[in-house]
Amino acid sequence: MELKPKLAQSIVDHMMTQIPYNINIMNKKGYIIASGNKSRINTLHVGAVDAIKQRKTLPMDQQYGNHGQPGVNMPLKFKNEIIGVVGITELPVILIKLLP
Repeated sequence: MELKPKLAQSIVDHMMTQIPYNINIMNKKGYIIASGNKSRINTLHVGAVDAIKQRKTLPMDQQYGNHGQPGVNMPLKFKNEIIGVVGITELPVILIKLLP
């Protein structure tokens, strides 16, 4: 299954009405396909790449240039296949440290 940008952007838009942080959704290769920050679309997100490789939720407590901001990256699975990653940008470090 491939996560479509239009659906991903709809999810981002809805999530951002509930969460006071930027949301990104990346495809299974780690490229941002939907975001509250449109300038980040089509850029590689290194935190997403790591979350895909490790197949688990990963906190990022530092910035990685233009390719990743502090926050958390959670793999999105469909039938046990990773189809993408959802990232919450600029989540406070205190909350990041509480994540598994």
